[in-house]
Amino acid sequence: MNKPFWVLLIILSLLLVNTSSVGSWYVNDIVLDHDDLGEAGKKISPRPILMPNGSIWLPIHIIQTNRCYVTKSWDGGATWTTPELWSNSYKYMGSVVKDYTVYAFYFEKIVQDTDSYCYMRYSTNNGSTWSSYITLQDYHNTDLLPRSYCQLATWDGIVLDNGRILVRCNGYNNPSLNDMTPCVIWTDDDGFQSGDWNGSVMYDGVYGSLELNTGSLIQLDNGTIWTMARNQDTGSPGGGTYQIWSTDTTGENYGDAHLLFNNEESESHAIRWTSGSNYNRSRILLAYNDNPSSRTDLTLALSYDELTSFDINKEIDGDASSDPHIVVLGNNTCCLFYSDNAAVDTIRVARFDISYLNATDTIEEINGTEFISIENQGNGANVYTGNPTFNFTRSSTGVQYQLQVDNNIDFSSPELDIDDINEYNYPAEYSENSTRVSFTVPSAYTLGKGYYYCRVRVLT
Repeated sequence: MNKPFWVLLIILSLLLVNTSSVGSWYVNDIVLDHDDLGEAGKKISPRPILMPNGSIWLPIHIIQTNRCYVTKSWDGGATWTTPELWSNSYKYMGSVVKDYTVYAFYFEKIVQDTDSYCYMRYSTNNGSTWSSYITLQDYHNTDLLPRSYCQLATWDGIVLDNGRILVRCNGYNNPSLNDMTPCVIWTDDDGFQSGDWNGSVMYDGVYGSLELNTGSLIQLDNGTIWTMARNQDTGSPGGGTYQIWSTDTTGENYGDAHLLFNNEESESHAIRWTSGSNYNRSRILLAYNDNPSSRTDLTLALSYDELTSFDINKEIDGDASSDPHIVVLGNNTCCLFYSDNAAVDTIRVARFDISYLNATDTIEEINGTEFISIENQGNGANVYTGNPTFNFTRSSTGVQYQLQVDNNIDFSSPELDIDDINEYNYPAEYSENSTRVSFTVPSAYTLGKGYYYCRVRVLT
């Protein structure tokens, strides 16, 4: 959780393009032909990873060979690199980013419908290198989750206000995989060892097969956790997508499931866009298929009241589409990824801002300013010059800023702390336009070479 009045933004908004127009909606397709990978039989279910440096990774899983490739974007989803091999034997299932560590989760079936394993590996350098695979769960082991076969399939995770990493998953109670139960796993440590993780069954009620495919996690402003689960059992109480709330702020215990919308085929994803504590209002986005019987009519819904209701519902694509996944980029712009079911090798990427959904809404930062870049790089960048240039958003009311720079992410001992930044005090180092401030460190404050984290706030 950000400290009061400070903004520590790790996403590099300079990577975005075409985000300045009001109500912007930019769409491009990632078409992956068989020749791109040299293999046939792809299954494309977009579960992108937003890396700490602002790049987007899009894993691509090959069912027949169980290999996983990845394509990357450095410009907010406008262009993509040639896919490269990322995992040689495991299916990528989801991720979570805490500070500057990326945790990626994988699933492996040793014998179809009987044996499976759940793995995790991590990177502390934006994916340049990865740790070895760490076994979190195998089908013999019920220490992590109390399921007799416990084929653990993960989804994405979140970091709670107290620093806990919480990851959504499914536990299976029989080898035929027809008894799926939503579960969570978590760690209060760095999670680098299998023993760091714990787990619990989220909901084990009478709702048939509550599936993982809608496994979003959101911490509400009151500290409790909200998630979804899809039920394809058409018996009592019927198919559909259900929502579940935790009964605590730890994410370990949950109450009953309640129907969210009546579509047993819909695959959905929800994400917090802004919180009420740091912005002028709470905003939570939901992508789902707004058709009670098929995966069509892909719709974006926007909630301003912590998921009590949805004030905005806007259809995005009326054709067959599935596997939606939302990523919040820098400058509060979003990317929506989804599969084009009519073209199995195509993923559609749509980038939009808040005014596309609600023309009367404007996202405002309560803290008054937002860190953008250091030497055109994101937070945690390797700085080679002693007098780097910082960029941050211009406050509409503030006339003086404070900038802190530290080689520790907790800012326990800042290497640089300048609290009188404005045009009058630093005429040669300070410049601004209508939206942005650029500030070059004066010669009196020289930084040594190394990795640095930055934060900025408005003083007056």
